[in-house]
Amino acid sequence: MYTITKRFEFEASHKLKLTYESPCSNIHGHSYKVEITVCSNKLNEDGMVMDFSELNQLKDWVMENWDHATIIQESMITDGMLKEFGKLFPFPLPNVTAEYMALYLHDIAKDMFDKSGDEIIITIYETTNNCASYSE
Repeated sequence: MYTITKRFEFEASHKLKLTYESPCSNIHGHSYKVEITVCSNKLNEDGMVMDFSELNQLKDWVMENWDHATIIQESMITDGMLKEFGKLFPFPLPNVTAEYMALYLHDIAKDMFDKSGDEIIITIYETTNNCASYSE
């Protein structure tokens, strides 16, 4: 199996809905890191899984939508928040955890890089030592 990986960073804040008391229930920020890994059993005619530059499509999406934004579960957004917070991203999954963020980006990447037989793995780092990954 061949793999290629692209890494990039973005800054954002989020708020978690938790069943226990935690400071992460407050709006807080991270210097996130994203890794997209594409795995394939075969190489293309150029001897690559794909050109690394193709993976910039996912980076561009993240920078446009999540960089310097408040990523918040869409049911928590009120009418006045846009004026108060500026750039908001209404997150459609149940919570804005690293696990759900990895799933969400995986679905976007799958649409961008849909090649039969390839596997995509998305890893989201909230901190240097804490990350979550998703693959099918």
